[in-house]
Amino acid sequence: MVEGEVVRKVDGEMVELRNYKDGKMIGDFFQYGRLRQVLSHGFGIELKDYEKTLNGVDLTNCILSIVQIKNDFSYATLYMDNMNLFSDKEKLLQLSKSILTDYGEKYKLDRLLIFDDKHEYSIYGSAIANPNYTIDTVLNTKTIRLNFR
Repeated sequence: MVEGEVVRKVDGEMVELRNYKDGKMIGDFFQYGRLRQVLSHGFGIELKDYEKTLNGVDLTNCILSIVQIKNDFSYATLYMDNMNLFSDKEKLLQLSKSILTDYGEKYKLDRLLIFDDKHEYSIYGSAIANPNYTIDTVLNTKTIRLNFR
């Protein structure tokens, strides 16, 4: 199990620094350019604190990652380890609303990508604010993709 800082080098130069806790990418991570400038910075957090928002739904091993690239662009991904949550669209929206409320303004996020091995859902902030949101579904033999708009 990986624990602590992990450095990736190319031709002797550090290109990535990641932090791990209990084998999960938790904490800050950085990608560096040729002159050691930070190209992107992000962090990973566990979602245990959001369990009470969802009435005790188990979020063990669910990891939120937020990446910011040169202060110009940010995106958020959520690895969902609880497959049952994918069948409860309202709880997914509730969780997304909490995450976008906590991080959306600071990192200029307008959507959250939630995924596991079989699902890939994009939930837009506009869907959370609109009770009449629409769902676009793209079925693939390996992955079910949904866009909440």
